[in-house]
Amino acid sequence: MTKNSESHNQEAIDQALHNAAAEALDKAQAEDFQHLQENKPTVLVVGRTGSGKSALINAVFGKTVAKSGVGRPVTQNYTLYSSPDSLVNIYDARGWEGGGIDEKAFFQDSKTFLKSPDGPQPDVIWYVVEGSGARFTQFDHQIVSEVFNTRPFIFVITKSDIAHKEQIESLQQAMRDTQLSHMVDIVTVAAEPSTGRSSRGRAVLKPSPLGLEQLVDATYRALPESQRMAFIAAQKADLILKDKQARNIVLESAAKSFSISAGGVFIPMPVADATLLIGAQLNMIGRIANTYEVKLEMSEAIGSFVSETLATNFGKSLALQLLSRVNPASLALAATIKGAVAVTLTAAMGFTFRAMYHTIVEYEMDGKLVAIDESWVGEFLRTNFSIFSRDLKDKNTYEDLKNYGRS
Repeated sequence: MTKNSESHNQEAIDQALHNAAAEALDKAQAEDFQHLQENKPTVLVVGRTGSGKSALINAVFGKTVAKSGVGRPVTQNYTLYSSPDSLVNIYDARGWEGGGIDEKAFFQDSKTFLKSPDGPQPDVIWYVVEGSGARFTQFDHQIVSEVFNTRPFIFVITKSDIAHKEQIESLQQAMRDTQLSHMVDIVTVAAEPSTGRSSRGRAVLKPSPLGLEQLVDATYRALPESQRMAFIAAQKADLILKDKQARNIVLESAAKSFSISAGGVFIPMPVADATLLIGAQLNMIGRIANTYEVKLEMSEAIGSFVSETLATNFGKSLALQLLSRVNPASLALAATIKGAVAVTLTAAMGFTFRAMYHTIVEYEMDGKLVAIDESWVGEFLRTNFSIFSRDLKDKNTYEDLKNYGRS
């Protein structure tokens, strides 16, 4: 065989590896997303007209959910916002004005809606009250006591940036005085802080939203454990919470690779076990992507990185064997892998993808997504994988890793 033929064959093998890795990653992410979809939480948001419900929803979930036009009315007062692409169901209540007739109608409709055995049941309720209004009326007390106290609920005091301290404290005290059994917390936020003016009358830089992390944390605590991962992915207000969840995924995957590698001992690993190891890594990457709710149309670049990494660490034949579940034609000869290397590789790969998706979310928040292309993805992954590999070279067991990357 000539050198040109060998080179051509090698290129064909490389391309097959790239394609197989990209396909495997897409499949892993899609399967995990489907699992999250099946366990997504339902949040009901209720409050008077002008209380800031829509701004709150959009600030927490990072998009114009409440103004997207895809809501489906389910009663005269409630609209459901949900789609196959979202990881949360939101029931947005029509705001009501003060006054007997409007309040009575809303009270009865809400009571019927929430207590219907066949109707959708919210997992947590945000009861929104405008902070600057400093009003917690008898109607508020009645409806939260008799209607909304059947589910975990959170009082959310909005527009706190334009409310006086005394107003906020008065509202908080009135809410505490209800002593309701299902109240989870009282959170003060400013979803859209006012721009303000300088001493010369010029507009100043608009400040960031306030208190949203506390609302996300309270909601997370109120939700059933099975729904927490989907909520973490859906919310956009607390990036640190996403980082913590992604770290847990990396450590869990490292622990799995540790178990697969016979306790991390330097012994040969059967090919069947190695296949399980790479399956865990692909699943890990997909789960991390979903945690940040990032969908990149760059599977080729990511697939190239993954396949090249496998080839560098394990040899071409092993990579072919491990990816054979995607491309059966690429079955290779038996190969071995040493346990400690598997742990380090899994962790380095996981923390690399965690860093990348964290950065992409930051870019999205800053309006810089245009800068992300295949070249950027490839360079980011190669550079950071090298850094994490060096940093983790002596951390070959779960015990070594469990305190690494803690925020």
